[in-house]
Amino acid sequence: MSSEGIIAADATENDFHETHPNGFSAISVAIAISDRKSFNDAYFEIIKEKVDEYGIKSPIPVIKDKYINRYVPQWQQEEARENIVLELLSIDAIDTIYVTETYLQPFWVELYGEEDTAFRREISHEFVEDILFQYYDIISIWKYLKRYEDTGSSYDHIITDSFSGQVCKAYEEVGELCSQFDVIPYGDSTYPVLSMADLVTGLLKQEVFPLRREEIQNYIQDDTPAYVETESVHKGDLENIVPHKTDSVRTDLLRPDPTVFLHRGDKISKSRLMTLDIFHYASLYAQQRGGCVKMFDESNDQHHLSGDDLIICLDNSSSKYNDYKELNSKYSAEVLDREDAMSYLKEHLPPDLIL
Repeated sequence: MSSEGIIAADATENDFHETHPNGFSAISVAIAISDRKSFNDAYFEIIKEKVDEYGIKSPIPVIKDKYINRYVPQWQQEEARENIVLELLSIDAIDTIYVTETYLQPFWVELYGEEDTAFRREISHEFVEDILFQYYDIISIWKYLKRYEDTGSSYDHIITDSFSGQVCKAYEEVGELCSQFDVIPYGDSTYPVLSMADLVTGLLKQEVFPLRREEIQNYIQDDTPAYVETESVHKGDLENIVPHKTDSVRTDLLRPDPTVFLHRGDKISKSRLMTLDIFHYASLYAQQRGGCVKMFDESNDQHHLSGDDLIICLDNSSSKYNDYKELNSKYSAEVLDREDAMSYLKEHLPPDLIL
């Protein structure tokens, strides 16, 4: 397949405890793109138009599903969500939409305890809600890769939003089958295809009831030129989706470079930062270069500098971190204070993508 092709996924939960005791299911939407640039260009044009149409306050043309609830009047939200997503689904560069859904009838699931030799049990719905959902983003990608493993027709450059949990066989198989595995912190604020996966899951929760495999297939297949496949991940898949090691997944090894590190210090809360233009400019800067944005954690991140990274000191403490610029050669980082960072980012972004 073309080196420009990618597959990305997002997941959502369906909590129906009120109508079904202990009812919980997980849904993951994987979107395979045949040409990344073509898709991004079409996505940006659609979102620029929709941001204006619905009064969505975003300084760049990348949006999340929750922006619709945040900015669009309540009586218009359902129409806005459907209008935005159905137009995105018409983009020609979308090759395949692969959806997985997991709902387990009550039974005991055996898991490792704190040590490899110890075991514990969880009831199945709690396993899905508390354990599987932590890494359910990758399950639709795993099923997609396994389905097309022997055909040579799959896209094997993977990107997902951040996930967590312990190592399962599905995770290891994804790593073995892919050519590149990128895990993007704040991915649905950074990459158009991850934003679209998030928006599609939002539309499915709004429009499809019950949110099960057949109903999802019937709803989505007539609204896109892409091939649509839905699959239930069930008890027969437990061997592959239940953690078989006590090790946590190391997504820090899967973050793509360059990274824009945002150092908040004691000045700015994370919740405030994510409403500010500088966060969105940093996300767009990273996306344009195939990288990511991350909150700076010096104890870990000092070991993972690439030579092309930025460290933005939002508390104007750049002098404390200049060693990473001045005393590194191959694995250095540009260190900027907040005012310089705003100018630097805007100068290095396409003007038509600053709204």
